[in-house]
Amino acid sequence: MSDANLFETFSIAHSAESIGDDRVDTILLPQASILVVADGAGGSAGGSLAADMVIGHVRAYCATENPDLSEDSLTQLVLTIDNAVADDPLAGETTALLAVVTNESIVGISVGDSDGYLVFGDRDYPLTPRHSKPYLGHRAAAPESFVAEIQNGILLLGSDGLWKYASTDRVLSTVRTRLPLYRMASALIDLVRLRNGGLQDDISIALCRRA
Repeated sequence: MSDANLFETFSIAHSAESIGDDRVDTILLPQASILVVADGAGGSAGGSLAADMVIGHVRAYCATENPDLSEDSLTQLVLTIDNAVADDPLAGETTALLAVVTNESIVGISVGDSDGYLVFGDRDYPLTPRHSKPYLGHRAAAPESFVAEIQNGILLLGSDGLWKYASTDRVLSTVRTRLPLYRMASALIDLVRLRNGGLQDDISIALCRRA
């Protein structure tokens, strides 16, 4: 059995408007599950294109033969994306948060204010520093890396549309319910819904745990 088959994953994005700037993806390789969240800067031209470029570049990299998923190589990948977004005259800026999950570890890279947590039944660990700027698209990104062991925990990645409008305690308590991942994601989104059912900001969520 491959490492990727040892884990279950779920990802979803919802837009506050008809066209949103958040992107999320899950890539399954024989040796790893890769989760990606990109939040294009809202209100700036090309934010959604910049977020699309994050997903596209990560997918292209993972499609190469035997991609190097080490911390250093993932950092270089994010810096390459930073340059590519800056080179595109139509692209704006975007955050990027990616995590590579194997049986041995979680290795992740973060640029921007999307956040990740590793949640257990009685404790939790923040994986990402908040408010890391500049975002991708300025040739000046300073990617932050993190390494952890998933063990029997649940990995949660979320854009700021989750963390800005729901308290961290409520978010982590929802993850601790250990619902099926699709129901957990729905419950997390419900935390930030307005009374009319709408959202104040785009939201993207990626979840992973042992199968």
